[in-house]
Amino acid sequence: FKQAINARVKERPDNPWTVQISTLTTQAVKAGDVVLVSFYVRTIESKNPESKGHFTVFFGVPEGPEQTVGLEVDAGAKWTKVQIPATVAADYEAGKSMLNLDLGYEPQVLEFADIKLLHYGRAVKESDLTRSGI
Repeated sequence: FKQAINARVKERPDNPWTVQISTLTTQAVKAGDVVLVSFYVRTIESKNPESKGHFTVFFGVPEGPEQTVGLEVDAGAKWTKVQIPATVAADYEAGKSMLNLDLGYEPQVLEFADIKLLHYGRAVKESDLTRSGI
């Protein structure tokens, strides 16, 4: 990769979302639309006994009752492509919903690259998309 985000968690915070990579969406989505969260990840260092990094992928409105993606993921030392297809749970306005990678589970160093949230609308079904790396 030409660029990667190197995320270092030095100590475990009170909440996993205290340490995160986060971005607001630039486009509105409607309930029933299909999206795909896609990125590469690897663990550089972890205090986990299995030497795996651990984080949560979140897509939705933090204060809202309906989240579209809320999934815990473990990552090993090799670059792994993670793909999470999902059906949008509620209408989200542009700039109101977030894609977050919540990293604050334990001291660890993770690298992320090519982070994307692809919006397919109703052009495909969730089952048409590949789920990987989970």
